[in-house]
Amino acid sequence: MLLSDMYITPIMSLHYFVKYNISASNCDLRKMIKICESEMAWLDMCFNVNKSCLLRCGPRYKKPCVPILLNGNLLHEWSTVKYLGVIFESGLKLKVSLAAKRMKFFRAFNYIYACVGSTASPMLLCHLLHTYCLPILLYGFEAVTISNANRQTLYVTWKTALYKIFKLNDEVNLLYVQHCLGILPISYAFDLRRLCFLFKQSTHIISVYNIFYDVFGCFEFNELCSVYSVGKLSHGHFKACVWYFFKVCIT
Repeated sequence: MLLSDMYITPIMSLHYFVKYNISASNCDLRKMIKICESEMAWLDMCFNVNKSCLLRCGPRYKKPCVPILLNGNLLHEWSTVKYLGVIFESGLKLKVSLAAKRMKFFRAFNYIYACVGSTASPMLLCHLLHTYCLPILLYGFEAVTISNANRQTLYVTWKTALYKIFKLNDEVNLLYVQHCLGILPISYAFDLRRLCFLFKQSTHIISVYNIFYDVFGCFEFNELCSVYSVGKLSHGHFKACVWYFFKVCIT
């Protein structure tokens, strides 16, 4: 088994305690599962294999491998895993699936559009879109790193809804309309949520969160702060910094 392969195992106990085992090889994953099993045995608990699965990603994710056992039971291999509202897919790299999110977003938007009607004020429709539909589309994404393709998909999804309201397909006009209505474009809204999330992780009282931030989030946080000119004294004013950057871009 190549060391570049990755095995991600969400293990859920009967009390819905979720733990992720991330391993670079089949052998290492077995050792990690053994450690988790011994700890759970010491707590007089056991894992629920029916709520556990194996997700593979890497160059050999399609190749057959030796079965993985959890408490003596076979751990089934899945192609997709839903964790805290975010769907992950196996592949050469760990991918985030947006299909279900887009479906829920358009379902909510079309229901609002059908109830309010096309003759309603565009300001009302935009307010409802931003208040009820946008959180559905972006839920949980501030905690994961998404690709540029995912960002483009989010943008097209948001643009489609705005086009239905204003009958505009020009990007400059859509940006100006969002600015006049006090609504951030979805790329800025996503970066704002990401900034707030990473800042909370850096100042969390639990040291484990700080360690994960130092390893995975510190570089991205500093990069976003550099883009939006967020200084050390303005960490609590991310929204103002993002809005100022947006206003400068459209003027």
